Amino acid sequence: SGGGADGQLVLASIVSAAREELLAPGGRLVAVATVPNAETLTQRIASWVRAGIGHRHEPSTVEGVAFCSKPTLAHDFLADAFQGRPKLEHDCYVSALHRSGVQTMSDMVLLLHRHFPSAR
Repeated sequence: SGGGADGQLVLASIVSAAREELLAPGGRLVAVATVPNAETLTQRIASWVRAGIGHRHEPSTVEGVAFCSKPTLAHDFLADAFQGRPKLEHDCYVSALHRSGVQTMSDMVLLLHRHFPSAR
């Protein structure tokens, strides 16, 4: 699914919960999504991981990597879906993306891994 208006909130909730609730030590999480503004995705993911660090005293770390496709300008995103539709419909969609701060869209694969720091 495209995730709709709350798609990024769903992804943020999953990433935030990964360290404390979803991943056992050694566990991995893979997520596939279409994300807005991939240029700032690294910062958003880091903030979601930090938001998930609770009050547990388990010294674990979550590391990850995100692979993103070439960004598509908001104006061009889903352009094919509007083929044969009124231009106003497409313009309203693009305007809503811009009002939401969306400049580009990219496909993304996110890999997260929870591990314990190496003993010294």
